[in-house]
Amino acid sequence: MAASSSSAPALAPAPAPAPDPHWTILGRVALLQRTIGELVCVAVAKPPCASTLTVRTSALLELTDDGDDDSDKDRYVAAVAADADANSASLLHVSRCPLIGVDLDLDRPGTLLVATGFVPADASEHVYTTTDVVRLPDRTSPDGKPVTSSCIRSLGLISFPGSGGADYMVADLRLADGAKDLFSLLSFRSGTDAWVERQLSCPSMCGLSVLWSSDDVIAHDQKLWWMNFELGLLGCDVFFKDPGLEHVILPQTLTEGLLNIQSGGGILRTSQGKLRYVEIARPLTDPPQNTVITIWTLLDHFPWWEKRCSTNLGSIWSSRCYKDSKLPEEAPVIAFVHPQDPDAVFFLLQKFVFSVNVPQNRIVDLIEDPSVVGVLSGNTVLQPICWRYILSWELPPWLHTEHLSMPFDDFMALLESPTADHQV
Repeated sequence: MAASSSSAPALAPAPAPAPDPHWTILGRVALLQRTIGELVCVAVAKPPCASTLTVRTSALLELTDDGDDDSDKDRYVAAVAADADANSASLLHVSRCPLIGVDLDLDRPGTLLVATGFVPADASEHVYTTTDVVRLPDRTSPDGKPVTSSCIRSLGLISFPGSGGADYMVADLRLADGAKDLFSLLSFRSGTDAWVERQLSCPSMCGLSVLWSSDDVIAHDQKLWWMNFELGLLGCDVFFKDPGLEHVILPQTLTEGLLNIQSGGGILRTSQGKLRYVEIARPLTDPPQNTVITIWTLLDHFPWWEKRCSTNLGSIWSSRCYKDSKLPEEAPVIAFVHPQDPDAVFFLLQKFVFSVNVPQNRIVDLIEDPSVVGVLSGNTVLQPICWRYILSWELPPWLHTEHLSMPFDDFMALLESPTADHQV
């Protein structure tokens, strides 16, 4: 009889570590430093920690000095938009009043800058500086009067496809003065020296356009998309000589008798290359736990929305992970949609930043250190914290967080390689 033999079962291979994210949370309000150096730099952090823009006031004054006697203490800087496609460009708003640029007031004065080409600053920190900062010319109306900015509500930044960020455009959409059912598209293109105004019509908005006011704007699918919570989206390929406006109605998640508890009506963001719309609402007479969270996806090439997933706060609050987190059972504010996971939504609640996998009612990320939330607001304590103080910034390849641990010399060699675009 053959002797039996036994051996220990083979151990299963350890699971591969999750890939580092190719995005970061960027605080809109920049920190000001009175030191010598490049005008703009950013300390890139892995989410859910926040990355922070730092602006050197000495260099800032050289770009924004208009011959007055104001000191650098009167300058405040906010990131209006950040575009990975546009050579890691950031559109910055400089003002003499705090928090202008992240507020929602229309027609705020200020100076616009575009910072591009972030490269490593040194070998010791994950800090990147810009290689170029351009001051955009001041905008004027046909009668010579200055045109002020409405900042994050209607100013968008987008790069020309295939230009590698060398060709970008900043655009602002608003109602045309004195013209019924016409919109004014005011745009500045890199390499030019003036803003261009074009009047556009949108037949499907006939009779409603007089009610238009932009609540937000994002870049997607080679277009800028302006949103009004009541009237929907207006998409425009701003690089066309004679562009048109594409009108898309927002999904009807709210019916009569529902209370929209998200300030402004919801949030529009991109995730996995598609437009996503998230809304929080509940029946007027229902308790907070009946508050519904719904994620919708705009279908490619069709002006239709597809419901992706939905849950309610009661289901999230009753989950084990939420109870273990010690978060209060209060309605949160939407911050943004995870740019690589359309099922995950980031929220702000008191001094917490956390994300929830909506179909699974599961908390994925949680930051409870108040100092982290403080970074989001820069120099000033902001209450309540809300979506307009932060950006989810999809990083260009050379700023991917997987390269943060790479030796500095190796990283610089990677950037200088003729095939760097393919290697990273």
